[in-house]
Formats: sequence, C-alpha cells, structure tokens
Amino acid sequence: MEHEERVRFGKDLAEMLNKRHGEDLLYVGAFGSLARNEDRKDSDIDMMVVTKTKKYWPAHSNWPEFQLKDIAVGLCFKTLDELDADVGKPNFKWPYRTWRTINTLTFYDKMDLKRRYRQMIDDTPEQVFKIAAQRQIIEAFSALGKLKKNAGPGGGIADARSAAVICICQRLDVAVALVNRGLLPGDYGFKNLSYMEKFEKVPKDYIRLSKIIWESGSAKEICDATLELWSNVLVFAHDNGISLPSYNSIKEVPLWTWMEEAQFEKSGER
Repeated sequence: MEHEERVRFGKDLAEMLNKRHGEDLLYVGAFGSLARNEDRKDSDIDMMVVTKTKKYWPAHSNWPEFQLKDIAVGLCFKTLDELDADVGKPNFKWPYRTWRTINTLTFYDKMDLKRRYRQMIDDTPEQVFKIAAQRQIIEAFSALGKLKKNAGPGGGIADARSAAVICICQRLDVAVALVNRGLLPGDYGFKNLSYMEKFEKVPKDYIRLSKIIWESGSAKEICDATLELWSNVLVFAHDNGISLPSYNSIKEVPLWTWMEEAQFEKSGER
C-alpha cells in the first residue's frame, strides 16, 4: 500500500466516523510512520480517535486491530478526559504518549488538538516535570547493581547492554526529556538521541556515552560508559534543581507526607 492510499484511508475513516458519531467525535489522526511520512509499503497504520465519551467505542477493546489489504491497522480510542490526563500528568510514558498525540497527521479536528496540548505543556508548572524526572532517575539508580552484576564475570555483552539500555538509559532518556518538556518518538534508541541533541539541557557527553552503550562490543566498556553517564546525570540533576533524597534511617523517610499526597491525587484535590 502506497503512502497516498494510506492517507486516503485516514480521510475515509474520519468521514465515516463523523457521519455516524459526529456529535461525540472530536479528533481523528494518524501517528507513527504515516504521520512522519516515513511509511513503507508494508508499514502498519496507527490511528488515534478522540471522543467525548465511550458511547460509540468498540465493545471488545479500546484499541481494535484488523487487516486492510494485508496491512495491519490499529485504532487507538481515547476520551478527551483520558487524553488530558496523558498530557497533563508527566510520567514515564509522557514523552512518548505526548509525542504521539501532538505529532499526528490530522484528518478531522473539532477541538484544535495540537494547540490545546501545546498550551497544556506550557502551563504545567516546572516543579511537576522536575518531580517526574526525579522519579525516573531514582528508578535508574535501582538498576545500577544489576548492570555491575551483568558486566562482571559470567555476564555477557547482551546482559550488560540489556541492563544498561532497558533498565537505566531508557529511564534517563525520559528524565532528560521531562526536564526539557521535550518529546521523544520511541521508547529508546538512536532515533531518540537525534532528538535529544536538540534539547537545551542535556547531561555532559550524554549522546556520546549513549552511543557507546548501544554500539560497544565490550561488556566492560558498556558498564564504564553507563557509570560515567550516571555520574553526569547526577550533576545535571543538581544543576536543574532536582533533589535525589537519601536517608540513613526509615524514621527519616517522610512516608506519611507521601501517603497524604497520594490520597490528594486520588481524590482530585491536587
């Protein structure tokens, strides 16, 4: 299937949904390779459908998939409230989900989607992004021991790279993106690095060290590069006002404060 035919499918889908459920439909667009104009003949088609309610959603799934002329098609259904939560609450998935939301190829738009969410990003307090970044850095720290173990005697290159990339670098990529309110096209990898090069705030040697982690044929070199990357991220966090709490006793840990904050979040008061 050629690019033009995929675009025609998107327009036809939007027209069909609008005719049937126009009062509930807010947005139809494509994301992924089609939106980037990088689709190949065998690429799948990913579509996002935004509605006011779940009234007309498929009964069995909010992400139905099917084949169209031997091409896989996925329809991601979201309510406006769900999409607002995805963009308005930065977390581990935020750079990818928000990328998918904003960088779409639009076929139908009754809500000015891209302007809405760019404004939401601008209006989100800086501290919210810093807290989300802090959580990712702490998660990466918890995996450092696994990296050292896999890079030691008996550990292979695949084990070391897996620990470094999946357990550590993926989290740090997200942390750096959150500090910049930046978006990333994929979970991790070289494609992300090319976008991170454009961020205003990046840890020292971040791109160079990440490429070593991805490309090196030595478990020790992967481990050394990851540990240097980690040291640079600590400096980066300090320079950007991100504290990484450390306690000597459970009595010092503000558990009750955290629990109260969690209750406020659940109740919608914060």
